[in-house]
Amino acid sequence: MANFTPVSAITSDINHSRELSMTRCDRVLSVTGYNEDGRSLAKAVNVTFLKYEDALRQILDSADIQEHLRREEPMSIVVVSPDQQQSDKMLDTVRHCTQGQHNVHCHTGSSEEAAAARAVGLLTGKYRAFLELQALDPSVTPEEIQGLTMREIRDRIAALSEQKEPAGSSEASSGGQEAEPQSSKAPVSSSCEQGTPHQGQGNGTGQGNGTGQGQGQGNGMGHGQGHGHGNGQHRDRNAS
Repeated sequence: MANFTPVSAITSDINHSRELSMTRCDRVLSVTGYNEDGRSLAKAVNVTFLKYEDALRQILDSADIQEHLRREEPMSIVVVSPDQQQSDKMLDTVRHCTQGQHNVHCHTGSSEEAAAARAVGLLTGKYRAFLELQALDPSVTPEEIQGLTMREIRDRIAALSEQKEPAGSSEASSGGQEAEPQSSKAPVSSSCEQGTPHQGQGNGTGQGNGTGQGQGQGNGMGHGQGHGHGNGQHRDRNAS
């Protein structure tokens, strides 16, 4: 009976949503469609008791899947296993099977995530896209997502992200990031306002009547000061 107990699964979402359940011996025990296209594919492709890599290749080579991939539609494949080592091994195998297939994305998922997805009638790949879309549009429902392709979901996510981006960038610029332009000017402003010390040296000489005053020039980003002493003689007109 152990050979007929599902222990892992591979889910795929593109236009269809379909799950392969595997035994401990890595053979396909059942194929379940989670939407109309998935159920049609499950009937059209007989992969029961095949090794999962052979089953996956047969599904990928089907005319329906190839047509969607030629139209640049994204396909999400998620490996689910309670054993992390087995999950990593299966992911490597799935990536090898899909090598050369454009726009196919392979991931691992947890049993808890898979259970949450099934509870709302979705598979893991589409469930993740649903959560991403719901974060942008809280009104979206799982029932609405069930009939959409992965391309349609991604297009809606992209459109909503573009709509929200100007508001987000505006908030960012009105917040703490406003300080960036000011910070580039701060050294100049600080130098002027706070008198950042730059010392200059100047030499001056002066001549005058009685006292002398000199002006000096200094080198540096500061004011040089010079002191001059003049030797002058004052003659008393009344002196002889």
